[in-house]
Amino acid sequence: NRYFDSSEISKLSSVSYIQLSDRVTSYSLSQYLLSTYYSHKKQTRFAGMLKNDTYTIESTHHGTLAEVSAPPQSCRLSLMHNSTYLHSIPAMEAESTHAELLQTLTSTSTSTWSYRLFYHPFPISKALRMRIQLFLNLFAALFVLIPFCYIPASFVNFIVKENASKAKQMQKLAGVGPVAYWVSNFLWDITNYLLITIAVMVVFVAYGNAEFVGTGEKRVATLSLMIMYGVSAIPLAYLYSFMFTNPTAAQVAISALNFVFGFALVIADFILDAVKKTQDTNLQLKPLYRCFPPFNFGEGLINLTAMKFKRELGGAQAHAKPLDWDVAGRNLVYMGVEFVILMCLVMTVEAKDSFWIVRKIRQIYHNHLLSLPQVESSLEKTRQNLDSDVYDERVAILGPETINTCIEVTQSEAGNNPMETPLNFSAPKPKPEAESSQEKHSSTYSHIRSHRNRNLNIARNDAHAKTRISGSAWQLLDGPRHHHQHSDALELENTPLILENLTKVYPGKRPNVAVRESCVRVKAGECFGLLGINGAGKSTTIRMLTGDLPPTKGDAKILGVSAVRNLPRVRRHIGFCPQSDPLFQRMTAVEHLRMYARLRGVPAKDIGRVVGEMIELVGLTLYQHKTAGGYSGGNKRKLSLAIALIGSPKVILLDEPSSGMDPVAKRAMWKILSRVQKSGSCMVLTTHSLEECEALCNSVGVMISGSFKCFGSIQHVKTKFGQGYELLITVKPRTLPQDVCDFIKTHVPNALLLEVHGQTLKFTLPGVGVGFGFGFGFGANNANANNAKAAAENNNNAWAPLSMISESKTEEAESESKSMLLGSDEKLSEEYRLMTHTQHCSFGLGAIFKTIEQAKDRVGIKDYSISQATLEQVFLQMAREGENERKADSEEIN
Repeated sequence: NRYFDSSEISKLSSVSYIQLSDRVTSYSLSQYLLSTYYSHKKQTRFAGMLKNDTYTIESTHHGTLAEVSAPPQSCRLSLMHNSTYLHSIPAMEAESTHAELLQTLTSTSTSTWSYRLFYHPFPISKALRMRIQLFLNLFAALFVLIPFCYIPASFVNFIVKENASKAKQMQKLAGVGPVAYWVSNFLWDITNYLLITIAVMVVFVAYGNAEFVGTGEKRVATLSLMIMYGVSAIPLAYLYSFMFTNPTAAQVAISALNFVFGFALVIADFILDAVKKTQDTNLQLKPLYRCFPPFNFGEGLINLTAMKFKRELGGAQAHAKPLDWDVAGRNLVYMGVEFVILMCLVMTVEAKDSFWIVRKIRQIYHNHLLSLPQVESSLEKTRQNLDSDVYDERVAILGPETINTCIEVTQSEAGNNPMETPLNFSAPKPKPEAESSQEKHSSTYSHIRSHRNRNLNIARNDAHAKTRISGSAWQLLDGPRHHHQHSDALELENTPLILENLTKVYPGKRPNVAVRESCVRVKAGECFGLLGINGAGKSTTIRMLTGDLPPTKGDAKILGVSAVRNLPRVRRHIGFCPQSDPLFQRMTAVEHLRMYARLRGVPAKDIGRVVGEMIELVGLTLYQHKTAGGYSGGNKRKLSLAIALIGSPKVILLDEPSSGMDPVAKRAMWKILSRVQKSGSCMVLTTHSLEECEALCNSVGVMISGSFKCFGSIQHVKTKFGQGYELLITVKPRTLPQDVCDFIKTHVPNALLLEVHGQTLKFTLPGVGVGFGFGFGFGANNANANNAKAAAENNNNAWAPLSMISESKTEEAESESKSMLLGSDEKLSEEYRLMTHTQHCSFGLGAIFKTIEQAKDRVGIKDYSISQATLEQVFLQMAREGENERKADSEEIN
């Protein structure tokens, strides 16, 4: 047995003979060649030959390979080649044939002979060439389609960024309507798209692509497909943009959607058309495919590239033109119709609140949310715990008719006995009969204390008016009350901003009541401070006022017009400074203010003067011609404030306007807002800076868990909800702080030690009055009855609480009010007497000053000061109470 090993086709003498064992088969030789492939030191093996092979590999009837023995007398020749080299068989043939030739020729005649071998594939047939060209044209069309899927998505990036930064909301508030906004965006985007289209056509012409620009008609058809694709795909991207708030996510997702509805559908359509079994199904699905502009664009390009192939095949489409219906005409018409439909859908989604059917569906859904047991119980609990000032605000805004309806419900639940239920929106749930007397006593006292101020204030609202509850409604006995109602109605008409039961419920497994029946009035020239911790509902309230979020219930009236039903009419009267800066990064401060001045209707001749004054007012003179993208955080807030103030809006909403400002810029902003306030505009300010609130606000409201806990001026809130006064004492070096502490607790009733820092003591003085011998005895920090009586016996300056009953009130009015509050229950009356006696035991500031001044040298007091509770302390106290209520609600739900 001999094996011919050839190494290179150019070296005819490189045939090697390897002597192996006597019994060598093709199988064993193949194994040998594979095992010695890498150890072979010569050049690459191309092929091998085995003579007298006794075994061969044949296919069985099961489709598997088997080794079969050959007859001994047969002479078999096995050829083996390296399949990784295309020229291995020709090389083997050349080497083996030349070797045999050398053996048969003599040495003298070898030089006169030559041997040449040629290797070339067979020519491609016409059918195969057409098939290959069809696939090449398909991929050419697809590779043109792929980059065009990303172009519309790039235009959405800016729109989503505008919406996320509230720049779009600012433009809408300035008077930009849906049609003007989207048409202007479309015109700008299609202009940029046309520049890209022209550049692509120049590349096609430069490279002479016959499939797309081979003839004049093909050029027109290709250009038309590109233009109509942009015209229809850009509105589709606008429609997708409503689903996103992140610009990057929007661009990636919309590109992916275009890729799926373009590239993937075109491939699927091509494959389904190639299979006979699925051709009919694919024909029925094609109208659905054509609802997407990317598919129309890809199908039109493929039809253009397939024209040459169809012309060579002949038939009905052999003489079709590029703009015919079955080539590119149908796709052009589809994309034109889709442009109209998609633009209308974009306008509809943008202005959905103006359609009656949308409002009706939303109202039905909101009524469903409000009827959920969790929402009803949450709102009911809020109504039961209203502060007196919050209650008065509701009465002033909603009117007595609404309160009458609530009282009817209350009395029906209480057995139609109006005297058993205090004036409230809903009766408190009765305690179980098994409840202990101590729990009843505590509950009754807490209930009286929480509703005392509210009911007495209503009962004594007017010195000449007497009111009583009869049946199920307030019966007005005197005429002057009608006059007050008429004046209140006129006052409401002239109030720029009114919130009427404004409520927002977010759906979910556990619905979240973000804002709970808010009722607020903000008068002209007034700044209302909306305070609250993060998540309290401040930003949600602002979003509902600007129309960015529809309320679940209630209304907001701006200049007497409903902002819920007629938002376009009131938007131009709202100035808004959001938390995020609504700025365009490539525009300067002057360009920003000029644009918004035009939108707000400032006369063209006055725009330059108004813009200059505003820039000087906010302190951006040095940066007025620099792009906003390079501004610091404080300068961005200044420009945002200037945008909110441009055009002198009547209602200004400021959502944390001073965040990021330095102290100097912050105080300059306060001066600006004070000037605006004096001009007659009303402002709503949300802030975490209580110093800013005290500097700007006429009145404040603290919102906890979506509901207002208090209303009124800052001094009123501090007086009513503050835990009395604070006494700060510095002890002399050689004096023990404990001795001073014992002295204060002995001589100042109800004094509570808060902090001890070295030689400094801090006390709180609940129940201390503002005058000499007078004060407020309201609050939860009064001493018990025994301590109160003892203090009254030892204190000659015991005082009568001024806030309970003024000296001008008659004893009859006091008795009537007490009857309204307590009814005929003797236990409640006893609790009332206990509270009154406790209040008479409080200490006045004059007595405290006198006591400490007389004994400070003897006790060892170096210096001392008494200050009223700050707004921050009131705020923190309410925040803690709100957190406790939230935890209690969570435990109850669990």
